[in-house]
Amino acid sequence: MNAPFGKAPTFTRRASSIWAKSNRDDETSWLPLTQHLMDAAVVADQLWTSWLPNSIRAQLAESVGGSDESARVLVRWLAAGHDVGKASPAFAVQVDHLADHARDAGLKVTLHQDRAMARHETVSQIALRSWLEGHFDLPDRKSRRRAFTYADVASGHHGRWAGSDVIGKIETTTALIGDQAWADVRDELIDAVTSFTGAEPYIERWIERLLTVEARMLLTGIVIIADWIASNGDLFSYERPYAAAAERADQALIDLALPGPWRPQADAQIQPALARRFPHLDRLQPRDIQRVAFECARAQTGPALLIIEASTGGGKTEAGLLAAEALAVKTGSGGIFFGLPTMATTDAMFMRVHKWVETQAGTHLSISLVHSKSYLNEDLQDLRRRTHSSSIAQDVTDETTGAKGESQVAEANAWLSGRHKALLANMSVGTIDQVLRAALKSKYVVLRHLAIAGKTIIIDEVHAADAYMRQFLVALLKWLGRYGASVVLMSATLPMAQRQEFCAAYADGLGAPPPKVSNNAYPLVTATSTAGTTEHPVESSESERIIQVRQIRDEMDDLTNAIADRLTDGGCIAVVRNTVGRAQSAALAIQSALPEAEVILVHSRFLASERLRREAALRTRLGPGDDDRPRTLIVVGTQVLEQSLDVDFDLMFSDIAPIDLLIQRIGRLHRHQRSARPLKLAEPQLILTGITGIDAAGVPAFDRGIQAVYQLAPLLRSYLLLGLSVNADRDLRLPTENRSLIEAAYGDIDAPDNAWREALDAADSKWKKTLDELRDRARSFVLEPPKTEPDQPMYKFLGDPGDLSEERGWGVRDGDDGIEVLVVRRAPDGWHVMPGDHRSADETLPFEHETPSWHQASALARTTLKLPGAMCKPWSIDPVIRDLERNGLASWQESPLLRGQLVLVLDDDLTATVADHHLRYDADLGLIHSKGNQA
Repeated sequence: MNAPFGKAPTFTRRASSIWAKSNRDDETSWLPLTQHLMDAAVVADQLWTSWLPNSIRAQLAESVGGSDESARVLVRWLAAGHDVGKASPAFAVQVDHLADHARDAGLKVTLHQDRAMARHETVSQIALRSWLEGHFDLPDRKSRRRAFTYADVASGHHGRWAGSDVIGKIETTTALIGDQAWADVRDELIDAVTSFTGAEPYIERWIERLLTVEARMLLTGIVIIADWIASNGDLFSYERPYAAAAERADQALIDLALPGPWRPQADAQIQPALARRFPHLDRLQPRDIQRVAFECARAQTGPALLIIEASTGGGKTEAGLLAAEALAVKTGSGGIFFGLPTMATTDAMFMRVHKWVETQAGTHLSISLVHSKSYLNEDLQDLRRRTHSSSIAQDVTDETTGAKGESQVAEANAWLSGRHKALLANMSVGTIDQVLRAALKSKYVVLRHLAIAGKTIIIDEVHAADAYMRQFLVALLKWLGRYGASVVLMSATLPMAQRQEFCAAYADGLGAPPPKVSNNAYPLVTATSTAGTTEHPVESSESERIIQVRQIRDEMDDLTNAIADRLTDGGCIAVVRNTVGRAQSAALAIQSALPEAEVILVHSRFLASERLRREAALRTRLGPGDDDRPRTLIVVGTQVLEQSLDVDFDLMFSDIAPIDLLIQRIGRLHRHQRSARPLKLAEPQLILTGITGIDAAGVPAFDRGIQAVYQLAPLLRSYLLLGLSVNADRDLRLPTENRSLIEAAYGDIDAPDNAWREALDAADSKWKKTLDELRDRARSFVLEPPKTEPDQPMYKFLGDPGDLSEERGWGVRDGDDGIEVLVVRRAPDGWHVMPGDHRSADETLPFEHETPSWHQASALARTTLKLPGAMCKPWSIDPVIRDLERNGLASWQESPLLRGQLVLVLDDDLTATVADHHLRYDADLGLIHSKGNQA
């Protein structure tokens, strides 16, 4: 619908004298505030017409009474008014020679000691409130609070909102906000942009309705994007005379080439949908889980949550994408976010989703890889090189890339891949952290909300979210329900209690009645919508797999002998250990006992580039095909081998673990159909380690490191459910036993005798206390949708701007997840990049006052690793941080890739001591850790 702009306004000398943007390299080059406000308004309008998905437009239209045209004009008006607070002494005084223009026009500009407190976005909020009060009848507190929800948007366009105490002090300090002459200029600016944007006929009707928190989050996000685009000097020249704002914006958006929203077109039948979206699959007959998920999604009439439960390797990825596309058609979704638990699983999924995106005919879509190490992903970098395309984006750490001053807006999705913006690409594949941060009290959280509200969200391996992360996930589902965004959750091992929790959270967001899930079938698709919750059992044709399970003593000789005995005809064997130390010890022992065998070790304490190289090699050599599959290979690894990696082993040794995680690991055992496997490995076998003893009552003891990772209770339950005893086989029938095992592992469980009952009760009590502590710790930082006071100011709901979680180091994973460090080598001639398989290996680094080049910073960023968990515990972390911070260089903080990173400096022999922790880096084993007199 057409909503024309008004004529370009004519401004007084005073209004024209206010600067908005300055050029540090050229004092004569600056952009007047009057021009920037009009630029931002026109950019926002173009974002509305060509970039925002229909789902967001519909929600904002509903917030102002249902009119698309009214909502479009509101977006313009708010973008045009976002910076009127720059018409204040506190802002103008920052560049003295530009402040002289205001002084010459008769405005008073002086420096006040509290200048930094009076941020221009807060003055914008104050100005809009004052203007609304002066132009409309707001007789009582309720009508004022309702109207002020519109001014709230301007206050948040730098990612945070000021509290009432700050607002009050600014309002009463003339040297900060200015005298009446300054107030008159702000009113003039608001009058002018109101006329220019065509808002005059709408405002009175708008302020009769309050803007919901959800609408304010979205509108603030849009204003931020419009402001960032309009603030870019490469796109919006400071050179006079200025073209009309519409012409400037038209050319800028052409140069930026932002892709429009996804326009999904789901097939009516699953067979053509599968063939069209996944033509590379050997099997084009839909699996049962894919058929049920697709039909369930197509049956929805609006936003819905689908939970897909099926065994590993059963086609859930395709089922999730097919269902998401069908749901997106119903809601007007403009894209997909596909979330996974780890960077390794995310990297593995990226190309699969990219191939799916390539089948979306007739649309230009952007795809981003969103995690902190995406720049190391070789598939992504290869795609960018081969296509020279801006539609392949990666997540980086700031708004600039490359050499200092190089603009990130050279291409559309290079711009979309900044720290706060990467999720805004149409299609994003990332770690689950990226989407969970929409439920974290943090700066610029509104941009994450703008991203998720317009997408269909897929989260795979959702069971991997622990008790801490689930607090954020539950809050996220409530938000997604409020935004009317559909969600697909997938798991092979989801307890019913968690299914209930997730459905209830989404229903809460939708405003639907609380659901009650009850079906124990497996596989299963569960759907929650405004119509209620339905459960759809899947009559699976998948054949039952019988896995032989046995345990061996937790001795290295037993492990190496068992491997040697089974390798006589070759085979690809996994040895999964629950700690890095156990994995390193096992790799050394196996290599010593079997010197002719190829042994690959994978864990989190390799340098990032080396870890990714090893993981990529596994996917290539142990994936579905036979061409690169080795005759004999032993892979020793940690939990990365249980999550979403499409690798296939002939035999698996695994440390004891919670039963759901063992089922996940088994999903990598005989995963694909093969014409032949070694005779001794023709049947799938899981051999368990990590059990250090069994008492007279048959209650086991476990390795202390394993127990520190998983706690005693779930390990005891796993052992009991498997019915283990030394050298006695137990046949595990999957997926037949999936549901019963998982429910028993996390619910009521029978004990064989009193000794077992006492052991279980004691362990369960401690486990419950730990889980409660995790939940309580998370709740302090979770951003819950407000249930009361819908007209409350945003600062009350988002928390203290000086106490935002991300800036205090809190995240959506528990703090025990580890500390990441950059690793460098100290030689007589200075610091060097770590040796390794990359072009900058061993390069000398700048020191003290010199900022590393982009090339050097990129090389350094490839040398990160996680410190051992023992160094990151609450009782040990402070001295570790203090020691590491001594290595910090102020000049390195100028590099976007290095900013905020701690540095571990190894001596020339690749050793270091940090707070009584002895560290040594080994090219084959990774970082080796010992404490005190263990060295």
